[in-house]
Amino acid sequence: MSYQERIYGQCGFCPERNQTVRSVNMSSDFYIFNRPHYNLTGATKIDCTLPPNSGLTSGDTGVYIIGIQTGITVDFIFTGNTESFTDLNQSKFKYTVHKYNTNLSGFSINAIYTSDNIEWPSFSATSATTQTIPVASINLDGDYIVKGHFVNNVSTEFGTLLGETYDTQRYITSDEYAIYQSDRDFYFVSINEAEKPQLGQGVDTVSPVGTFVVSSIELQENQTRVVISETFNSYIVALNGMTLAENYDYTITTIISGSVSTVLIELVSPAVLGDILTVTYISIGGSNEIINKIIDISSPVISGVTNGQGSNDAYYNTTTGKFEIFIDTDPISQNDIMVTINGAILANKIDYYQSTSELRRIILEGDLVIGDIINVYYNGITNLAENITTTTPSISWTITTPPTTNDGIFVVEVSSASTFNTIISSAETSYSIGEIAYFSIIPLAGNYGDTFYYRIRNEKRYYTLCNSIVKSIKYSEVIPIILGINSTNSY
Repeated sequence: MSYQERIYGQCGFCPERNQTVRSVNMSSDFYIFNRPHYNLTGATKIDCTLPPNSGLTSGDTGVYIIGIQTGITVDFIFTGNTESFTDLNQSKFKYTVHKYNTNLSGFSINAIYTSDNIEWPSFSATSATTQTIPVASINLDGDYIVKGHFVNNVSTEFGTLLGETYDTQRYITSDEYAIYQSDRDFYFVSINEAEKPQLGQGVDTVSPVGTFVVSSIELQENQTRVVISETFNSYIVALNGMTLAENYDYTITTIISGSVSTVLIELVSPAVLGDILTVTYISIGGSNEIINKIIDISSPVISGVTNGQGSNDAYYNTTTGKFEIFIDTDPISQNDIMVTINGAILANKIDYYQSTSELRRIILEGDLVIGDIINVYYNGITNLAENITTTTPSISWTITTPPTTNDGIFVVEVSSASTFNTIISSAETSYSIGEIAYFSIIPLAGNYGDTFYYRIRNEKRYYTLCNSIVKSIKYSEVIPIILGINSTNSY
């Protein structure tokens, strides 16, 4: 125990005056604080004896890879001198968290988080207290130490009268890393987990894809006109599921009034009460191929409980009593999906609707039978899906938070199986500080009709002060592709 931890009466030591005790007066006017001992679970001591570049993952002692959680839970277990909490000084405990500064090769003396004072009655029954360090306060990623401190009343006559307290946080000493005390402080590493890469449109996209809209409305008796939104392209119009022919069954009319234009569908024959009109179109943007998923019901549909579909494209959910179909990629948010069965267009949000819990699931209100042919049209998260007609597709993706270091890689992986047991082609792209958008070109080889799968692996790396590596890996959606050319075999 240092002299700075001794409090003297009559201002023998006044912290506010920065005076240093130079002699010990063994009188009744001084109080020596007997520091309690504690252990800290969930943390460890700094140990740089491990081999360089040794790997650490979430679950290792002192390693926290943070996803959606908002705090790091640790337990302070007091093992000795706990009587200091119960004597006349009424000692309290608190702790501070300090982050490692690579420029200083040490931990900053300024705490990035300081807990409230923890009173003895709150943990006297077990001599232990569970605390949560808020991750929002410690500026991930980083190496951190936890230092325990004690606040007690000054027990001298004058200190008691003045209500003075003594806080050991004022006096931080060290044996290494600037302020780290190996016999008292505890150490942990925490980083934000790697982000799931969000696939983008491929290089074949001429211009941004517009919003794919499938709108169904119920018509009134003798109704012939319906107001619709403008499109740069054509409309698909169906009545009660049967596709109509433009200029034979309906016409498109644009009425201009000043700067306002109104587009109308005019039916040749008046509607009957209850008729369902479905209009499909791309609202804005450049022309692009909509993904078409074809499902052939050639055998009895597999059944089971919710989320038991596995790799099946069609499924009967025994939990809800509904038939379900599944597309290959997530649709673009706020875009509709068009479904036809045996050539008849179904009414959106009436005959079918998209699941809110699994974006690839389409829930049907009717039945499926052997022989049904289902077509699903939608704007996928990437244009590079289904049929591929280039031997060198360029795959793009984004993340939300730009990297602050170059310590990480993205890997595009291609496999002949959705399980990715064998990688037949891959390409690496390094992190770039401040960048959120990336792309990579993957060479494909095979025969017309061959099916492949690709995904993006985001491997985030953090190098600790001991040069160990903490890794976090996240994968994008798995995208199936079908080789639509034979030119890969050219010579």
